[in-house]
Amino acid sequence: MSSNKSQNIPDYEKLSDILIEIKKEGKFSGVFLSYLDGRLLIKETQENYNLKDFIPMIASVLKSADGLGKTIGGRKLNKIIAQLEDISLMILRNNERNMFLTLIINEFSRVNSVLDNINIYFKKINQYC
Repeated sequence: MSSNKSQNIPDYEKLSDILIEIKKEGKFSGVFLSYLDGRLLIKETQENYNLKDFIPMIASVLKSADGLGKTIGGRKLNKIIAQLEDISLMILRNNERNMFLTLIINEFSRVNSVLDNINIYFKKINQYC
């Protein structure tokens, strides 16, 4: 299994496979992998979201929450959950990379099945970024 890590070029096909696996395992409506600067790396969803605004807003929320944790005794951010009218968002920071994973949660989602293995998923993601 080769890695594109040394080339600094993401392997979009492998990353897509990982996001598909996460989406299926958790029965999510969508999964996004993005950089902390607000750029979308890859997505797995059938919904139409205004990604031009959506991802940078999430990145901004993540940075603010990260700063909040630092002001409260230097605590590290694990996740952010936002509950909207008909869906919820869970934002998970990848602490080894400057990126984050956004899960679009619906009433059928199985969040714990993914959270229990999130470090494994992040290790897989890190191999191909």
